[in-house]
Amino acid sequence: MIRIHDVLAGTQGRISGALPEQFLFTDVVIDSRKVSPGALFVAIPGAVTDGHAFVAQARERGAAAALVRADRLPALGDAGLPLLVVDDTLAALQALASYWRGFFDVHMIGITGSIGKSSTKEVVAAVTAARFRTVKSPGNYNSETGLPLSVLRITPDTEVVVLELGGAYAVGEIRQLSSIARQNMAVVTNVSYSHVARMGSLEAIAETKVEIVEALPPDGVAILNYDDERVRPMAARTSARVVYYGLDEAADVRATELESHGQRGIAFTLERGGRRDRVQLPLLG
Repeated sequence: MIRIHDVLAGTQGRISGALPEQFLFTDVVIDSRKVSPGALFVAIPGAVTDGHAFVAQARERGAAAALVRADRLPALGDAGLPLLVVDDTLAALQALASYWRGFFDVHMIGITGSIGKSSTKEVVAAVTAARFRTVKSPGNYNSETGLPLSVLRITPDTEVVVLELGGAYAVGEIRQLSSIARQNMAVVTNVSYSHVARMGSLEAIAETKVEIVEALPPDGVAILNYDDERVRPMAARTSARVVYYGLDEAADVRATELESHGQRGIAFTLERGGRRDRVQLPLLG
């Protein structure tokens, strides 16, 4: 939940209509189909559809207010619900998430890579949730809209946040998302050919992925895949402590004696710091 006061402060918007000063929004959404009673609907213009065309649908589904662009007000007419007006709704959503993040002293884990972001995020969140109150990004919410929505899920009792960052759309994308998330731990899974048609080369993809470790503070931790020749050199691009994982014997944390058990998962020996433990996981591959 987030107060109207914080929304206005975070977005630097103005309100058209009336809401109680201490009103609490139950959620923040950009898809009118996911609106629940009391939610704030953020109308974002897209390449195919414009969220402003769905303000009425959001109202019908119980939205308490809509965040809209000032230049769309004439077309909206009488929207039938309070409007929070800004110049740019995407920029306002990102600013709100950054503002909200500043309230919380949480352990923020950011995960990126060409393949395996979502599965790694799910596994990491399952591990941290065993000891800490954990928030994770839903689905593959890793984009310029998805990550801010994930950050806005943080609550006062949250201790750990596990987020995906970036889908390799452009150089600078992960740097921008990192400025919102402010992660103190980063995991890079790999650099591979997904999105190579968009980015042009594996080297260009690596340049987007390295931004997640460049953004780490000096007391942070970069967790890098030693087996990937484009991830391994990222250690030179961060002031944070580096931990390598992989199959290579030079990795700080490594798996040896791998066994596939088919649909029952995998088993391996986990080696780190002189310690060896046999592990079995119900994961394929």
